[in-house]
Amino acid sequence: MNGDNESIYSIVDDSQCSQDLLQKSPQKINKSLKRKNQTTFDSDLKNKKTRIMSLDDKKEFLSILDPEEKLSVWKYIDRYTNDAVVRDYVDIILEFKELPTLPSQENLKQWLNLKVSFEIPNELKLTLTNNFLRYFQSKYFKNNMEGANAESKCVFNPKTNFWVPNFDLLPELALENLTDLKKDFVLNTQSQASTATLFVLDLMILRSIKCILSFIKYELKITDVNQIDMSFKYLLATSYQVGKNAFLLSKDIKCMDWKTYESKVKHTEPSWRRAEQPHLPSEKPCCFGNNFLQKLSSNTVEFSGTAALQTETKFLNGEIKFKPTQQDKQNLSFSTRNNIQHGRNYHNQYYKPYEIRNQNNFYSRPQNNQRGRNYNPSYHYTNNRSNFKSRSQISSSNHVPVIEERSIKKPRRQLRQSATDLPMVNQKNSTPNQLIDAIN
Repeated sequence: MNGDNESIYSIVDDSQCSQDLLQKSPQKINKSLKRKNQTTFDSDLKNKKTRIMSLDDKKEFLSILDPEEKLSVWKYIDRYTNDAVVRDYVDIILEFKELPTLPSQENLKQWLNLKVSFEIPNELKLTLTNNFLRYFQSKYFKNNMEGANAESKCVFNPKTNFWVPNFDLLPELALENLTDLKKDFVLNTQSQASTATLFVLDLMILRSIKCILSFIKYELKITDVNQIDMSFKYLLATSYQVGKNAFLLSKDIKCMDWKTYESKVKHTEPSWRRAEQPHLPSEKPCCFGNNFLQKLSSNTVEFSGTAALQTETKFLNGEIKFKPTQQDKQNLSFSTRNNIQHGRNYHNQYYKPYEIRNQNNFYSRPQNNQRGRNYNPSYHYTNNRSNFKSRSQISSSNHVPVIEERSIKKPRRQLRQSATDLPMVNQKNSTPNQLIDAIN
């Protein structure tokens, strides 16, 4: 495999970590080591099943299968008790004694031509295909994050616009430091996300292995070792290839040129600094001290040292307290409006009982000009029930279907694009091999 094919398969196929693990502790688990420890491993594992295995026991058995600790789970194994996904990862390995590694592309293609005599249930097809769809989705994301970090490019701009008092007066060096901190935050987040995705890749492979071996053992009930091995290889290779095809045909894969990619982190600065010849901003009153300044301007508050000291003493003694103005109350009600049980368009007067609104004592439906969906004008104006026509009668007589106009609720905000939906190079400019490289 060379040229474009090599780059394509590096995008969609097994990860480099998986390849390293395969080389140093292959899925066959070093046959010599396996022959040496298999009997002891099986007998000890059966004895352990009679009681609850401790975490140290699980680590011991796991180290037999992975002596060089190449698996991604070693970073998180101390959270085994509290983390369900870590338990799932470790338990599958201990149950089936298989590592989350994939063979080479050549072997997978050869396994696709194996002949089997059983039928694959639809449920198993869907489960395996979905597992490898998620595998390639995570692989595609991981490759993008690694490419971005290699060029120190940020794929998102964190919102740090928390209210800094007098932001327009911050020194330029402080603003630059804030931007650098945002860049470091994004790069570290991308790096951590890429590293953690290795765990997901391994888990998807392990879940597929579990489904295949469980199907062979409990559904097919095959006992011949060669038949088990051939069935496993065929199902693994087929589900891998079908999952890859599903991802290539379902996802708009983009080939990213990270060298020319524009980093998303933006430098934030006050508007007056963006001018060609910046000038200091004009003085402006503090946003929440207008009321006090007005009192001071009208001499309602005395500007003297003695009066200021007396005011502080009264405040400490509780004789005077903070009294919100009408504007303060409005700001408070606006900021806390979404924290109560009502929606953002809630208004008290519309939710009072009808008798309080001087309509009537009935709670069944709105009155006056508020008409329900079954309102019929012919009955309303003639007050004669014989002239009443239902909506179905009206539609059938006119032979025109009645389509109710319903308002389509717009989302409050547009959903953010994920890191796998970045504005990248146009797909038309990418060859199929390059698209496959993006997920290998």
